[in-house]
Amino acid sequence: MRYFLVITILFVHIDLYSQSTFGDYPYNVGDIAFDSATDNPDFEVIDEKKVRPYAKCSMMIEGERYGVIEYFAEHFKPKPVENATGYITVRFMVNRKGQTDRFRMYEMDNNFQQTTFDKTVSGKIFDLTKKLSGWKPLIDDKGNQYDYYQYIVFKIKNGLIEYILP
Repeated sequence: MRYFLVITILFVHIDLYSQSTFGDYPYNVGDIAFDSATDNPDFEVIDEKKVRPYAKCSMMIEGERYGVIEYFAEHFKPKPVENATGYITVRFMVNRKGQTDRFRMYEMDNNFQQTTFDKTVSGKIFDLTKKLSGWKPLIDDKGNQYDYYQYIVFKIKNGLIEYILP
């Protein structure tokens, strides 16, 4: 009986310790937490703990990757910016209605070190990505709908888009 009581107290202590120590971390690695300064409070998410990581290897948007390439070729017309070379990644969430929000941008040089691009490059890419429409909801074989994360990586050379992934 004494061992049972000691083990019970030990587990309760560990459980309380783990809740207070790790409570601020996201449920899954890579989750995009709501930010009241930038995100839409009316953006509906089914369950924050069940947002799917990237739905597919391709983009779940009308026209898929080629549609996105055409969109940026039509709308992104900057002047070359010397030494603006590297990668811009825009991550965001797509809900079950095909709406997007929680956009985050990461900028890296060719050595994958954090950098800051000229705003005529990164700001325009970020704004155009937010305006992309035609995202498809994620539906499994049983008809269940899920929210999911999506990302787009832009390879930049001298301020121009050289390649779009995935």
